[in-house]
Amino acid sequence: MTVSAYQIERWRTAGDLPRPVRHGQGRGRGVYSEAPDEQTVQRAVMLARVSRRGSRRMGSHPIERLALGQPIEEAVARDSIDETLADIGRVFGLGAADEDAAWQTREVMAHQIPETPFRWQDMLDAVEDKPPPAAPLPGRTRAAYAVMLHCMVGNSDDVTPDDIPELLGLIGGLSPEAVEQLRAEQYEADLRGEQPWRAVYERISIPRLRADARTIEIELWQRALAAFWTVTTQNMMVAMVGTLALAGSPVDLGPHLRITAEAVHTLQADPMWKVVNQYQLSRQPRRRVRELTLGAIGMIIGGQVEAWESYLERVLAITHPASHDRP
Repeated sequence: MTVSAYQIERWRTAGDLPRPVRHGQGRGRGVYSEAPDEQTVQRAVMLARVSRRGSRRMGSHPIERLALGQPIEEAVARDSIDETLADIGRVFGLGAADEDAAWQTREVMAHQIPETPFRWQDMLDAVEDKPPPAAPLPGRTRAAYAVMLHCMVGNSDDVTPDDIPELLGLIGGLSPEAVEQLRAEQYEADLRGEQPWRAVYERISIPRLRADARTIEIELWQRALAAFWTVTTQNMMVAMVGTLALAGSPVDLGPHLRITAEAVHTLQADPMWKVVNQYQLSRQPRRRVRELTLGAIGMIIGGQVEAWESYLERVLAITHPASHDRP
């Protein structure tokens, strides 16, 4: 990832990055600039990751501005969140005139998704020659995606009890062992005539998400959006630079950013790593905003905002030791 001085200056001029704080060193001795703080560094990384000739400038969408902590009217932010969720619903066929065709479109979408979705952990494991994770039962991952897409438009009529553990595993990043445990619990609940998981797939319908979104305080939206974006960006850096470190070719990133093999192993041992390492944000502006919005509202509904924020603090303490050591 290369960023030119021109790009940095352009972002500063647009207000996306703050100007450096300069101090005089006395008459005739010039000035010096303070090192950027963590928030500025992370914002620059985000800008660099999505900056591309011909694409909409990152930070121009109200949801992105809210995620970055930039000025945005609450009414504008809320309208953008609502419209983004409505747009997601349209993509999946919510309100389509031909529901049969929309159902088939969702099935095609689900079957185009890889049976084993990419995770940063897979790339790191490959460098260390670790065996791949246990593969899910054939077709179960795609079936779980199909269930999720159908539920998001409020069509859960075709959901079977066996689909639910896979769906929960997909949403929560659970291990195959945890999914099997959920399946056993679901089976026992069925024998008792109970449906404990129905609320889960009813909760993820777009109409329900839009209704919930309107009741969420804007400060909580900002925290969730910021945590989701910053964590995914940090994980991308840890994986990309950490791959070289694990391969025996560490990169010197200066005193303010340190990603060593030891740092990678420490983060892999963090309980939150299994959850967060499966997420990546698209470079395509429209998809990125959709993913950001869904990630944030899922975090809020699941009561996981503080968990993501705490994880981010642990990541920064490991990868930015100089900044965290400062008084």
